Amino acid sequence: MVLNNHAYQTEFYTHVQNSVALENYLEETKLEVASAIFRPQFDNISANGRNAIIALKRNSKIDLKKADKGTTAVILDTAQKIDEGLQQLSNDLKFYKPLSSPIVHNTARKAKELVNKLYRWGHIDLMTHKWLTIGLKQPRVPQFYTLTKIHKKTPVGRPIVSGSIGPTERISSFVDSLLQPVAMKQESYIKTLPISSTLLKTRKFQTMWS
Repeated sequence: MVLNNHAYQTEFYTHVQNSVALENYLEETKLEVASAIFRPQFDNISANGRNAIIALKRNSKIDLKKADKGTTAVILDTAQKIDEGLQQLSNDLKFYKPLSSPIVHNTARKAKELVNKLYRWGHIDLMTHKWLTIGLKQPRVPQFYTLTKIHKKTPVGRPIVSGSIGPTERISSFVDSLLQPVAMKQESYIKTLPISSTLLKTRKFQTMWS
């Protein structure tokens, strides 16, 4: 059976199909990148403005990040920001558990073993196996940070764990590609937050009091 150009085994189908669409996409992308012409970009900020931005970035006493909603920049005291993050980590042990040492390399090893088993057992094809295992960067420890909710009466940070370049980044993307077509066939599903917000603003709902 094939979902989103990825072959996997079910109780009824045991054969594996090549991902032709993925191979064509990779070749077309290589040609497009090879023929791309890169031109130097002109800075649209004055020299004084650029120097001010650099000075703000280098100032370790302040934390400069975007707000949780919109594109507003939020400047907070670094020590205050760190204390808030540590408080969230220590108060919510249901979701955060202290570790004696990093487990990123052990997780990367387990993910690789799982991908190899999927290929040996015929659940994924060769192209998918290569994409999941070849060209991976050295996995980094996921980073915890917060984005301040300035629209609240009492500003508080929304916790985020960045898994970019993490040991499960590609396999998570692969699983997501299989689940998205299934989710889109449901009677209702949330595609993206901006689209959902637009639908809620434009739709008229009948209430029990109308």
